[in-house]
Amino acid sequence: YENCAAYVFPSLSEGFGLPGLEAMVHGAPVVSSNATCLPEVYGEAAHYFDPLDTSDMAAKIGEALNNEALRSNLIKKGREQAAKYSWRRTAEQTLAVYEKVLSAQSRDGK
Repeated sequence: YENCAAYVFPSLSEGFGLPGLEAMVHGAPVVSSNATCLPEVYGEAAHYFDPLDTSDMAAKIGEALNNEALRSNLIKKGREQAAKYSWRRTAEQTLAVYEKVLSAQSRDGK
């Protein structure tokens, strides 16, 4: 990720989009599909294209490669966006859900 000119993520279906966040952590400008949850996860930190439109995809990749101001902005915003997520917080929130479910089951005698 650290030495790529851009990380291109042409996904049609994504559960969360961890690869793009990982690229952002390492300072790669992200050019991503606008499908499913990706705009919600990446926010303004990615340059989006329609994954079913190869002309749009090529244009957005070209813009990220040839526009230094855009690249710098994507790198900066990418690091900021990725910092909003943490494995620790994910684990804590997941544990809280498990504990809530187990507590409800034990109250119900199941």
